[in-house]
Amino acid sequence: MAKTSKKKDKTSSFKNLITRLFDWFVICTLGLIAVFILVGYLLPVKEKEVEARVPDRNSILVELFDGCGRKDVVQDIRIHLIEKGIDVPQVSRTGYTYPVSLVVDRIGAKANPGVADSLSRILGVSEDQVVLQRIEGLQVDATIVIGLDYPKIIEKLK
Repeated sequence: MAKTSKKKDKTSSFKNLITRLFDWFVICTLGLIAVFILVGYLLPVKEKEVEARVPDRNSILVELFDGCGRKDVVQDIRIHLIEKGIDVPQVSRTGYTYPVSLVVDRIGAKANPGVADSLSRILGVSEDQVVLQRIEGLQVDATIVIGLDYPKIIEKLK
């Protein structure tokens, strides 16, 4: 009888060892999963910056409006836009002060796709500041109204 109890003790101790190893494996696996979840929530996701490009040099004709009351600043922005290949023949005053800058797509996606998108990326304005407004007979691709957020635009253009 002594031999069978030793055999049972060895078998039960082996089963206990396997059970403990399995338990540690499960605990370590759950711990790693928890660490990955925490890292995913705590670290910010880096967005890939999209390069702001104009389709072809001088292929976009833009009218530029001063909606911030600073004609010198708007002239500076005009020079930067011309350096980027955008044709800006003149600057006009709107008569109003705009809190944010706007990009108004005058032709729409059918005639020259991507104009408003390219301009919004170049200026660093958000998607909700892009407006589609078709006016028959207007000879420009887009209108840019420079608002009181002009320091952000100047920084983006440099």
